[in-house]
Amino acid sequence: MAHEHPITNDSALKGVIDAAIEIADARREILRRMRNALMAGDNAEALNLARELCGLENEKNGSRITPNFN
Repeated sequence: MAHEHPITNDSALKGVIDAAIEIADARREILRRMRNALMAGDNAEALNLARELCGLENEKNGSRITPNFN
């Protein structure tokens, strides 16, 4: 008989597990789109998707480091 992992039995963590799965699915979709862009020779789109994957897509809207940082 297979044993379930203790975390999956804890209903308090179900939301966390669901969120992790959703994040993984979203990252997988970005990677798929980035691969397609690279295969099509669309380097600009691939770079934009790489930035999105790394969380840099909103860099123009705000930054943790001031522009004058040396």
